[in-house]
Amino acid sequence: MGLNSIFEFDEYGILKVYENDKTKRNCNDYQKFWIDGTELIAFEYDVGFPYEILKLTSDSLIIKSEIVPAYLFKEENIKTAKDLEGDDIKFIRENGIIITLKKQKTLGNNV
Repeated sequence: MGLNSIFEFDEYGILKVYENDKTKRNCNDYQKFWIDGTELIAFEYDVGFPYEILKLTSDSLIIKSEIVPAYLFKEENIKTAKDLEGDDIKFIRENGIIITLKKQKTLGNNV
């Protein structure tokens, strides 16, 4: 998931993620999603990823994740135990990550 990723939520609870609006194949494995109270749950294999729903309108969805991205834990980023509390990781643990999804008028090549 990155800037300009496309998220396709279908009426059957299937979530597909595309790298961008020109990508024809989704880049995620089989994922389901559902709403549980004020959370959007994305479920893959045997793991559920909760996202707090901050705002939902007919044109956008704003969610908050408290999951620290795995790439921050790669070997080149973690050289000492202190790096496990580096600025980026500490900021995310304290504030989370705000993700804004905006409704696309057309799906372009994804249809």
